[in-house]
Amino acid sequence: MALTPEIVSAKLVTLNETQESITGIAHWVIYHKRYANEIIQLWLESLREAPSNKKLLLLYLINEVVQQSRVKKITDLIDAVAPFVVEAVSQAYASVPSTIKTKIKYVYDVWCQRAIFSKKILSDLQNKFMEADYNRLGQPSAVDQPEWLSLSRRFVDASIHAKSSATTKSAVDVLYKSYEEKSSDDPELNEKFKAQLVNAVSSCERTHRLSVESRLALISSLETLLDNQRQQVQREEANISELTSILAVVEGKNPSINQNPIDTNNSTDPSYNSDDAYSPEVDSYSPPIDHAPYSTDLHPVEPSFSPLPPSVASTHSEKNNISENPTKESVEHQQKEPTDDFQNFQKEGSASSEDSIAAGLYPDN
Repeated sequence: MALTPEIVSAKLVTLNETQESITGIAHWVIYHKRYANEIIQLWLESLREAPSNKKLLLLYLINEVVQQSRVKKITDLIDAVAPFVVEAVSQAYASVPSTIKTKIKYVYDVWCQRAIFSKKILSDLQNKFMEADYNRLGQPSAVDQPEWLSLSRRFVDASIHAKSSATTKSAVDVLYKSYEEKSSDDPELNEKFKAQLVNAVSSCERTHRLSVESRLALISSLETLLDNQRQQVQREEANISELTSILAVVEGKNPSINQNPIDTNNSTDPSYNSDDAYSPEVDSYSPPIDHAPYSTDLHPVEPSFSPLPPSVASTHSEKNNISENPTKESVEHQQKEPTDDFQNFQKEGSASSEDSIAAGLYPDN
């Protein structure tokens, strides 16, 4: 069955706090890695709209996905989520209670220790955490613009439907070619193959119709957005014309302004000194001119991250060291050969899941 946005959203809705749910959906996401960009966009949308507890579960899910991808040497999903990690995780962090903030930091610590993302991403994310901690109420977010959110969702829908329709069309092409080239003397077998081809064509046709509908919806949203922007341009141009008229009226009523300025400096006086006129007396409390109240060090030492605490129960350090080298455990896992078969995903052990349980990330069943 072709993957659709509705299937992905329904899968994310079923996510719960059990280890089986988190690892099972993570394996399902990795199995559909061909749709990595679309799945990540739907995950981001779910993360924005979810309540605090569900935000934590969605972060646990993406943690499982990126760690399993790292072990299996699959880069599709890590590359797809990396550009959005800082903004998505920091916004979730700023909007949840302090108890959940602590758990999000545990996930961040694991990413630092195992170098899941680049140093820049992890450093930027740490700075966002510090900003949120400094202002407990969180920084004011940008004004929500529903038209952009709607446009983003329609674009994702169109992209998923397009990939699904292309996949089903390829399957139909193969079946139809076999139908033309091969014929059997057994009428029952021919009828069975014919019925299979008819079902495939019908399914492919439905998928293409959905793709067309999603693209038309995207076009409609784009046209609406363009119309809104054109209206904004017209309003701005009208304001510019009004301001220009006001300026012309004001200048017309006061033609002598700035033509004959009053000489308040008595410049005809030979004893007048222009340098002294603009040299106020220095306050006695002012520091000397050559005094340097600020540091002149142009090369401050960059902040470093402290290593992950040995126990998750220990207090989280605001400065975490990003490991320069992966742990021995991570290297051993990276040597494993990746597998694309979803059944093998279900049978294989989840190394990162076991580590996450040991770290106290996921709740007990």
